[in-house]
Amino acid sequence: MKLKIESGSDLPVGEVQDFFLAFFENEIETSGGVREIEIRDAFDYPTKVKRLDTMKRQGQRNVANYQTRVSPHVQPTAVEERFRLKVPELPVVIEGFVDLIALDAQSRSERPARIIDRKGSGRAKYKPDPEWVIQAEVYQLAHPLPHEWHITKTDSGALALPEAYPDLRLPVTPRERALKTVQQIVAEIGHYYRTYGPDGEWPVRGKLHPWACNYCGYRPSCWGWRG
Repeated sequence: MKLKIESGSDLPVGEVQDFFLAFFENEIETSGGVREIEIRDAFDYPTKVKRLDTMKRQGQRNVANYQTRVSPHVQPTAVEERFRLKVPELPVVIEGFVDLIALDAQSRSERPARIIDRKGSGRAKYKPDPEWVIQAEVYQLAHPLPHEWHITKTDSGALALPEAYPDLRLPVTPRERALKTVQQIVAEIGHYYRTYGPDGEWPVRGKLHPWACNYCGYRPSCWGWRG
């Protein structure tokens, strides 16, 4: 997408697949190799190798699918653009990166720019998760543009796009509402810090999430899960 800003042309599918595979294998290497990687429900070396091979095949198929079906219709104007926000009544600056800002490649003057957030999911999803919406509203504070989610089902490569599922498109959120959401989230964190301190046992809100605790590296020592 960065190259397409200047060229206006998509990379060949094979190049994108090769880039994915090289990046994937480099991440394994920099993490200490196959034996050091933690994979859910895969503990011995042969099982890890098998699971990683499956991920490679799925990943190459998924990036090819997106590059073929979606990329030709997208003309990027910014990729991984960094932003800094100073929100009133907040003691910190919010920093982040917007995945992609793009125009429609076929009719650039007829459709306004929008933010595109690409997601992967192990199960089919046709509407955003609640935390995705909060993330989108923060992005819109930096760039007041419509927001879209493009979701790839990782095991099959199936794509859920706003054209078929309107819930995957978010109009520009009223600025005052987005600011209030961010202010309240930070105020809640501040309340916990004042109440429990940096080393106290904070409320285990993650247990209300459908899967967050399953991936948390602190779960074994968390008071909410100890026997």
